[in-house]
Amino acid sequence: MKKRILPTTKVELDIKLLPYEQGFFDDNFCSNDASLLKIRYLQTIKEAYPTIVNEDSNESIPKPLIKKINFLKYETTSVPSRELRLDSQKVAGLLINGIIERFISDSVPTFLNDEKVNKLTDFINSHLGKIRSFHDYFIKATIAPNPTEMLMSLFYLSDGDRKIESTGSGVQYLAMASINILRQIMELYRSKSTPFEEHLYSDDKGKKLMPLVLSIDEPEVHLHLYLQRSLIGYYKRILQNQDAEFTELLKSCFGIDGIDGQLIIVTHSTDALLGDYRNLIRFYKEGDKTAVVSCGAN
Repeated sequence: MKKRILPTTKVELDIKLLPYEQGFFDDNFCSNDASLLKIRYLQTIKEAYPTIVNEDSNESIPKPLIKKINFLKYETTSVPSRELRLDSQKVAGLLINGIIERFISDSVPTFLNDEKVNKLTDFINSHLGKIRSFHDYFIKATIAPNPTEMLMSLFYLSDGDRKIESTGSGVQYLAMASINILRQIMELYRSKSTPFEEHLYSDDKGKKLMPLVLSIDEPEVHLHLYLQRSLIGYYKRILQNQDAEFTELLKSCFGIDGIDGQLIIVTHSTDALLGDYRNLIRFYKEGDKTAVVSCGAN
């Protein structure tokens, strides 16, 4: 039986490093230019992880070095009604949970110890106790022992009149996309596998910045043209630290001064992409070629 040769994805990248980024990937830089990182990415369809090689030395680059590039994404496959619920550890729930923990870090609010809460609990259980299975197996309503958990149940997201899940789908997806970046940073902040400081660097002014790549996949699926442009413009301002309130939120929640980011948008329609055409990269078929790539910069 003839052995089938699996196709391999191969990508060659030249990454230009700013002065304060040099050394970020140890000594994996070009031999004649310390500001240039030349890497080769190889992966077959059966491999869970790619092989990343230094183009100059032909040696593998350890995965932990590459993982220092934080990749965040906005997914159109997510369901806003789930992601924006505060009673789960999803997008909004995880973020609000962290904010509440900061609020009660010094002391537990006195209203959580109110006798009326205990009276309400007794009142509820006096009714539940009349249910045979609840009575026989000692099932009862119990006050959440964790103050954060108790406080989380008090709130839901709304536009002032309606719960967020009752608003239009465009509004829901835009809200989810806006809060999603904070949720993913919160996951890095809470992670026990890698200290949060390892995701940061300090620039020449001493500011702590988080380098990241943010992707938006097919925003046209759920957002009409003007909401697409609004979302893309918002993300651009965030990544360039031009939104003062968002920067203040980063400082308050994570102790960082800003973001050093790049935005990648994958779309079948370029209508929402306003700006320099040289930033556009087009993938298409031509003749018998399976893929052709063209860049506006060329």
